[in-house]
Amino acid sequence: MGNFGESVAVFGNTVIVGAPHENHSGRIKAGSVYVYVRNGNEWDFEEELIADSPSSHDYFGESVAIYHNTIIVGMPGHGSFEKGGAQVFHRDGDFWDYDGAPISTGGTSEGQYGQHCDIHREIVAVGGALVAPPKVFEKDFTNAWVPLGYSSLTTGGTAVAIDHDQGNNDDILVVGGYNKVKIFYHEDNQWNENGDVPIETDDVVDGDAFGASVAISEGYVVAGAPMTHAGGLSPVGDVFVMDLNGATSSPNGDDLDYDDDY
Repeated sequence: MGNFGESVAVFGNTVIVGAPHENHSGRIKAGSVYVYVRNGNEWDFEEELIADSPSSHDYFGESVAIYHNTIIVGMPGHGSFEKGGAQVFHRDGDFWDYDGAPISTGGTSEGQYGQHCDIHREIVAVGGALVAPPKVFEKDFTNAWVPLGYSSLTTGGTAVAIDHDQGNNDDILVVGGYNKVKIFYHEDNQWNENGDVPIETDDVVDGDAFGASVAISEGYVVAGAPMTHAGGLSPVGDVFVMDLNGATSSPNGDDLDYDDDY
């Protein structure tokens, strides 16, 4: 059908679900995002979101993120030659309105920006194809989404996550791709690389897809490695948790396996 559940995100009592293969008025795989709000023990449907100007193969909803009353939706097929982009929405009462025009990444052909996205406060990050560095935007005084120092980002990577370091008052960007996870701190309107996320070399090998997905919160970085093997021929995958504030350079505790009991 519409690949409902291709992407999901939650903040407080609001859940958003991407369906990037949903069709609209003859537009094939234009994509949709569905918003649900918790009401007691039930989840009530609130609204279906679509792109401002939907087109076939936009894949709107391939990635989603939410922070308080703001939602960002990636659409990697948007624009000519799959340059990609993203759309931001803001809650107005019981409705979600477009928050400015669709974010144009200015990417190259087949950049496919919007494969991953994230939001924290009024900063959004959009990841594209592995060959392209991510794009970061902030809202200016005119309420437009403008680039935030992304010209200093040279590391390619699809997966992105963003957070704020309260102690240093810096924004932190995590970029996953090429079997690596990179950390950047925003200072003086540019992103300064802080090196690779600490990971022991014998934990990850080429082809494990370490960094295929990333997340960050309160100094902890989580990275997925869906192609790791456990002695067999078929990949079983791993998830690694790392403490950026820790005194050691090793992962924080054991990696999380699919068959672990919690």
